[in-house]
Amino acid sequence: MGLSLQAAGDLKQALVEFGKAIAHDPSDAQAFKTRGDAYMVEGEQDRCISDFSQAIALDPRMTSAFMNRGVAYLGKSEWSRAIPDFSQAIALDPSQSAAYLNRGQALRASGNRDRAIADFDQAIRIQPDAVEAYLQRAFLRQKNGDNSGAIDDYAHAIALNPADAEAMRGRGYARLSLREYDRAIEDLTSAIALDPKDALAFRFRASAYAAKKDSKRANNDDFRVRQLDPSAR
Repeated sequence: MGLSLQAAGDLKQALVEFGKAIAHDPSDAQAFKTRGDAYMVEGEQDRCISDFSQAIALDPRMTSAFMNRGVAYLGKSEWSRAIPDFSQAIALDPSQSAAYLNRGQALRASGNRDRAIADFDQAIRIQPDAVEAYLQRAFLRQKNGDNSGAIDDYAHAIALNPADAEAMRGRGYARLSLREYDRAIEDLTSAIALDPKDALAFRFRASAYAAKKDSKRANNDDFRVRQLDPSAR
């Protein structure tokens, strides 16, 4: 009943039904996990964490409960709690690309770039079309000064999703860093076409035009940056 209500979009009534199921059988780990999922959709992070924790206490091998509790901790920026949950999910089921991706994001946020890259590597090995893993790895490669590697990752992401303005802008910035100004301008122009309100894309393209001594176009882009982002004045 609760699942049907949840599928129909009636989360509040679904939560009532999940509560009834738990009251009927407090040892039902799946019932706690399912209610936790509903709380997560509702944005009730503390309540979903409580339910996932109870599900884990009842069934310590429930991979999805560890995974979802890790996601909830990720949403609360509690990296030190998210990482062990994703690690346990991986220990229980090493075939999950999403677990490596999520742990990589938590590691990245906690400042552990090398381990994060290793997790994104594994996420891509398991799921070669994991766009987000390519984007995350590209960002870290840029941070590490590996712009060529970043360009390769952005190229994969763009091939998988040609409408991804962020990937196009990222590749443009990597090319700008390598002083490939014409190719940078090409990518940044494409990024702007996909997202005309992307102030960063205009800022990076302005830098590319300035490097080519094209002051008119650089000034036009700088003006657009100030329009989109008044704090840049």
